[in-house]
Amino acid sequence: GGSACPVTSWSSTKVVCVTPAASVGAAALVVTAGGAASASMSFFYEVVATAISPSSTGLSGGAAITVTGAGFSAGASVTVGSNAATVVSQNATQLVFTAPASSSAGPVGVRVSSGGMTVSAPSLSYNAPVMYSVTPVSGSAAGGTSITIFGANFGSDSSAVLGK
Repeated sequence: GGSACPVTSWSSTKVVCVTPAASVGAAALVVTAGGAASASMSFFYEVVATAISPSSTGLSGGAAITVTGAGFSAGASVTVGSNAATVVSQNATQLVFTAPASSSAGPVGVRVSSGGMTVSAPSLSYNAPVMYSVTPVSGSAAGGTSITIFGANFGSDSSAVLGK
């Protein structure tokens, strides 16, 4: 009693079928022709991690990152570079984790561990903060002017310094 693997083509020496979704692990494969069944062979379903979104974050981390794939089981874990990430939600096809902080900009490898397997996901890029504009652009020499800085890749640990 398994799930059908719909046949897309066949000849006297081969059968091509498309596997149905299944949990990670070995599955018995049997071909039936003319009412007779073949001996069983093993087919192994693997964990896959095919996409990551968003694919970049600021150095301070903290962003919710979604890994899309298949075969994720309860208790799956994510490692970004050498740092363990906190998985905040998951199902069989998606894991959401909180990006850990990074001390340098650039792409970092992401690994997903689930069901006794560890696989690579697409990289997560860490970006340094960038300022686009500041408003107002001037204020009293006595201080006390509240300024707003617009940009990208800011985080909860952001700080600002004014100097000459």
